[in-house]
Amino acid sequence: MMQAVLVPYRKGIYASFPTFVEHKNLLFVYYREGVTNTAYTHGLDGKVLRLKMKISDLEKTIRGEIDVPLWNLLEKRVVFNAENELDSIVSKLDENLFSLCTRNHIHGVLNQCYVSFSDEPEFSEREPVSIKGVSIHAFYGKSFKSSHGYVFPAYGAFEKDGEQRPLLLVTDTKKWDVLSFLPAKNKRNRRLNECSVVHYKNQWHIFIREDEPPYGIWWSVSDDLMNWTEPEKVIDRAHAPMGMVLGDEIIVAFRYLMDDRLHAVGYIYPFCKSRTVHIVDTYRGNMFDGGYCDLGVVNNRVLMVYYLGNEEASPYIKLKVLGVTYQGSIEG
Repeated sequence: MMQAVLVPYRKGIYASFPTFVEHKNLLFVYYREGVTNTAYTHGLDGKVLRLKMKISDLEKTIRGEIDVPLWNLLEKRVVFNAENELDSIVSKLDENLFSLCTRNHIHGVLNQCYVSFSDEPEFSEREPVSIKGVSIHAFYGKSFKSSHGYVFPAYGAFEKDGEQRPLLLVTDTKKWDVLSFLPAKNKRNRRLNECSVVHYKNQWHIFIREDEPPYGIWWSVSDDLMNWTEPEKVIDRAHAPMGMVLGDEIIVAFRYLMDDRLHAVGYIYPFCKSRTVHIVDTYRGNMFDGGYCDLGVVNNRVLMVYYLGNEEASPYIKLKVLGVTYQGSIEG
């Protein structure tokens, strides 16, 4: 399994939240870069950046035909630079429509979510997203096209009860509404928020983060994106699920909490009986300083981009080609 650094470690620089798409033989990686500040989770003074490279150069790097660091092959530019950018979720919605979810956030001071649309994965403008009666805390997970419109996984609260919960927001690129939501707390009284949705075997599957110790990932299913089953626990000690359909199975990547100061980026096949955790990489330090990742298939290779923390709270970003040879049985 080939791996390479996309954004190198620099002490005091907080590189995080990478996502990517492929378009016209180019790889576009979006991420957030800030300045380490121990008073703020994920640092401060964040901005959204875009990396771009030729898929052919990536292939040559994978085959060992280019003997330079991968980051030297990337074209880099700043996309948004408000007071403190925090998120950078790029998605392919249609053949010629892409979105980028971003957020300007300082805990207890401001929190505004934005979405950009473009016919190519290059963005220069964005619009704030607002829905009457709903406080949108953050977007998370890849956006997608459905019969209802373009769907954006998120989490937030209805003003009538103030309880944070998973939300599915829908838009025609102009008007926004809530398509559906899951309970603020499930039947075991666990608080759920970040979510990732995939379409698999004619149903919609949602994987959701449990946002309180001991943490974990939960799962629910729907026939229509409107009505969801009671969430069930998939795995303990995990955060930030990112799902993808891979052939005849689902793969879910996440941050895995190994002990107080040792954590990992890993993945599971959730419908395999054993649900073995496949460890991709590990890091030491604060658990929140790493682990968010994105998955995609490029030239028949399964790629993962992710960020890794360290004891200096100066995370950096890597890319890895996964060797996903799976020989178990699939249920469901």
